[in-house]
Parts: sequence; structure tokens; C-alpha cells
Amino acid sequence: VDQRMSAYVDAMLDGRGLFNASSSVERDEWRDYVAGSDVSSRYPGIQALGYVERVRPEEREDHVDRVREEGLDSYELRPSGERYEYFPVVYLEPSEASDSGMLGYDVYSHRVNRAAMEQARDTGLPRASGKVYLTEAGLTREVFLIYTPVYREGETPETLPERRQDLQGFIVGVFRADELLEGIFGGKID
Repeated sequence: VDQRMSAYVDAMLDGRGLFNASSSVERDEWRDYVAGSDVSSRYPGIQALGYVERVRPEEREDHVDRVREEGLDSYELRPSGERYEYFPVVYLEPSEASDSGMLGYDVYSHRVNRAAMEQARDTGLPRASGKVYLTEAGLTREVFLIYTPVYREGETPETLPERRQDLQGFIVGVFRADELLEGIFGGKID
């Protein structure tokens, strides 16, 4: 189980490498990266790989305008309300996942996600959330998320204040526990 989870985390670290190697990663580049990684067949149980961007309150309008200019006309930050920072899902692939209504959702607004994100940010290491429930096409699914921090200059800053200041966002992996265990153990888990 540890070896398989390490492989899954490696896929997320590779995604962080894409951000570190580029001045900006565009939506098509993220789509191509995930498609080229062949996530669904190589990593059973992983529903999607995404990118969650840090948005400060004064950047909110510019952020929404930029994403809308990329072709997502109805993009909004959700849930509404004022917060000291936002972490909306900006990219999510494969494409079926991006159609799930998750784009624009501020995952930091949910306490279970927030705890994992803060641990990941502060340590520079991937961290898993507890159980989260996602509703897609009328079905509610139990998932957990793994957050891998992405920092501005690429390298993980040495000090905690620098890590908090330089956080750019997170690579996020969405996992269905039952499918993950099936993939690891090679059959249906009851």
C-alpha cells in the first residue's frame, strides 16, 4: 500500500515539477500533462488531478476575469463571501472531472481540506484530507484529497514564514478510497 501510494504522490510531484519548470502553466498544458500521464489507467482510484490557485482578496476580480477569458464564461468563486484568501480549483482533469462543477470551488473554505492544505503548506510535503463528499450528477461520493504545495520560485522555502508567504497553490489529487483499494489489491473490495 505504501509503495502504491508513493507512486500516486509521485504523479502529483511531477505535476508540481510542471509548474516549477514554467513561468505559467496554461489550461491546455495541464490537460496535456494529465492526458500524457495516463492517470486513469496507471493510477486506479485517482479520479482527477487538479490545480488549486492561491487568490488574495484584492486579486479576486482579476482572477475571475482571467479564467473567463480562457473560455469558462460562467466561472465564479464559490462559496460566496469574504475571506482572507481563496484557493479555487482552476484546473481539473480528465475532462469528465472538470465538468463536475468543482471549477471555481474554494476548497480552503471546507475545514477538512483546510487542515490538510495548511499542513502541506507548512511542511512542503503532500498531505491527505479526511473524508470529503462530492456530488456529481446527483450521486454523492466519498473521496479524499491529497494536496501538494507549489511555491513561487519552485523550491520549497527553508523557513515556515517563507513557505507561508511564497505559496502559489496546490496540486490536488482526488481519490475514491474504494477504487484506490481495488487498484492496489486487484479486485473488488467489499
